[in-house]
Amino acid sequence: MKRMAIITEVGFGLMDRNVPALWFTVHLSETNAAGQYFSGQRMLDLVIEAGYYNILELEGKPCWVELGDDSAKFLGLMKIK
Repeated sequence: MKRMAIITEVGFGLMDRNVPALWFTVHLSETNAAGQYFSGQRMLDLVIEAGYYNILELEGKPCWVELGDDSAKFLGLMKIK
């Protein structure tokens, strides 16, 4: 099921995997959230899609996620016109 979520806790750097990565948490409600982690081409595609001067501007933005059994997969940013 596709649902809207809010992005928080945005980070960018090496983390613990020794490769550049972008990560954040998607919140489906006040008590339901899931961590997301992107590296390589997927990370670059997301940075380009966002189009922000600073990727930390993702903080508080809406996005789409696909809900599965105890998981939430990031689908893309919500485009509000």
